[in-house]
Amino acid sequence: MKLIIAIVIHCMALTFNAANAAVDSSPKREIVAIKGLLYYNDSGEWSQNIFDEKFDVWSSEKGDSTFKGNAESTLFVVEANGQSGDKVKIKITQTLKNKTTTVLDTTKKLSVIDGKTTKVPLLVDDTTAGEYAITATVIDAKGKAVSEAKTAKIKFGGK
Repeated sequence: MKLIIAIVIHCMALTFNAANAAVDSSPKREIVAIKGLLYYNDSGEWSQNIFDEKFDVWSSEKGDSTFKGNAESTLFVVEANGQSGDKVKIKITQTLKNKTTTVLDTTKKLSVIDGKTTKVPLLVDDTTAGEYAITATVIDAKGKAVSEAKTAKIKFGGK
């Protein structure tokens, strides 16, 4: 009888551990990356990621800037991991002449498919003067933050 009880307890422990392992295998809720791509009006092309430290927005007489022409719009892309029902809270601000204004403050639903990273696009016009900051956080269905906030910044229009 003691052997049967021991086997039952052992099986229950294995079941419990398997259930916990399944929960632990879900992707970490987090903002994976924030990217920004300038839309070049003249060519219809997109820039490389403006938040990449190799991207140089400063024009030069030598033409060695990575800024390749007239660009007035930016496609911001927030990459996030979450669970079914999660959303991403995104805020974009512009600081110009020591005044900070909110350009966009929105919440977007994450389309979680097979635990893959979701990309949330936001096209914002008139984004080439001043400093822009985009902050994103994963929130659950109740609106509670379930990830650390991540912020990316870029400064346009001179020093």
